[in-house]
Amino acid sequence: MSTQPNWITAHEPLNSAREVPVSQEYAARFLNMHPKTVLRKARQGSVPAHPIGTDRKRWHFYLSELDDWLRSQAITTGHARS
Repeated sequence: MSTQPNWITAHEPLNSAREVPVSQEYAARFLNMHPKTVLRKARQGSVPAHPIGTDRKRWHFYLSELDDWLRSQAITTGHARS
């Protein structure tokens, strides 16, 4: 029996892979924002983010969630962010 954790759950397709979280700096480049702005928006709950630990000083970001959020902002405002 393998000691490796099973990363694929029953509801996931066999060919899917888990998305790797990105850093605040990478998320900032993706969103074309300053890293401190991304951190502030994460703390406010304005952008999709996941705190690491209880101090809320470090955050994980997922590009798929950021992409969905960015697209929803473009639809809501009626134009894409430049």
